[in-house]
Amino acid sequence: MDQEISRHTDVTGGDKADMESEVSDEAEISRHTDVTGGDKADMESEVSDEAISRHIDVTGGDKADMESEVSDEAEISRHTDVTGGDKADMESEVSDEAEISRHTNVTGGDKADMESEISDEADISRHTDVTGGDKADMESEVSDEAEISRHTDVTGGDKADMESEVSDEAEISRHTNVTGGDKADMESEVSDEEISRHTDVTGGDKADMESEVSDEAISRHIDVTGGDKADMESEVSDEAISRHIDVTGGDKADMESEVSDEAEISRHTDVTGGDKADMESEVSDEAISRHTDVTGGDKADMESEVSDEAEISRHTDVTGGDKADMESEVSDEAGISRHTDVIGGDKADMESEFSDEEEISRHTDVTGGDKADMESEVSDEEVSTKKERHYRLGEDNLEDTLEYEFPTAAGLMPLTEREKDEDMIPITPQPSALDPVAILEPVMR
Repeated sequence: MDQEISRHTDVTGGDKADMESEVSDEAEISRHTDVTGGDKADMESEVSDEAISRHIDVTGGDKADMESEVSDEAEISRHTDVTGGDKADMESEVSDEAEISRHTNVTGGDKADMESEISDEADISRHTDVTGGDKADMESEVSDEAEISRHTDVTGGDKADMESEVSDEAEISRHTNVTGGDKADMESEVSDEEISRHTDVTGGDKADMESEVSDEAISRHIDVTGGDKADMESEVSDEAISRHIDVTGGDKADMESEVSDEAEISRHTDVTGGDKADMESEVSDEAISRHTDVTGGDKADMESEVSDEAEISRHTDVTGGDKADMESEVSDEAGISRHTDVIGGDKADMESEFSDEEEISRHTDVTGGDKADMESEVSDEEVSTKKERHYRLGEDNLEDTLEYEFPTAAGLMPLTEREKDEDMIPITPQPSALDPVAILEPVMR
């Protein structure tokens, strides 16, 4: 810093703090060629006036108005297609122009159409292998291509094989010293490589080396004085505290608490100082002020509004209305949008479709068809599973008609040898599936 001060010929002397202040002032003022001299306050005022005078559209008025006009002019004048009008119109045009003009394939139309085109174009156009077709096909191709194409060693084959290869490659390929071989060998090499990155590991069996790796992590802390491992770990914790310059001392628990508070408060640039309670209150106020739709009121009301705004604004289809209506829409949208096969209609229809879709999708053998067919298959699957279970366990309360209701091509399922040996149920001759009289005889009785 002394060398920095000595380069400035106008520093008058005094203590170091005064000279550093003079250096800072000299640097700011000397960049402005029209500053005439005088005391520091006059020269700083001239610097501000010179900044205003460079803007040819400043209309006059008091200094605060002119500084505001300078800021507006700088933002708007960078956009060449702003047509004029009042300030709000021009700011809206600036925002629209910036977003839309970056997309070269936007065909025109009203603003909503162009924004929709921008979203589609951005997602699809990044993927060079999308073959075309309708939007749903292209989105599916984008998803598959993104996951698989990032992995250069995928050999091909059907999609399931490639996804399996992607998973293996991701884990193993992060380790540059894996030599190949079967998967188990490569995973073992990965573990060894982890150890070998630590230069102070002396060798020995694998357990010893892993212990040395843990010790080396402690040794990276330059103030650890030695001693047993527990003492050194405690010193590492103390060193972490000592890096925080505002920790005032006290017992360790107090200092750790101060470290936590310092980290939270120091991230907020507008906290003016004061005691801890004041600063925490300012942090809360700053969080509220970032929400443009908070209407005012006491602090509790505003915090509640912030929470509501965050939840509602994440849902793009909320149409407005009072808070109860919007929360209801949020709930409906979240529930409905997770079900990809809901075809639309009023809310009652869509909720009915949810229930059916969930019930049917749990049954893996439903072959498809219209809704009535699938529900019938679900019912058949549940009944036949129950009948098979009852028959094989030989429950006494099962009627003969239930046993013979669904004969298969091979007749009713025969008892296993184990079941015969354990006398789980009386052994009776099994009817042949090819003999309808034998099948229907118990029913006819």
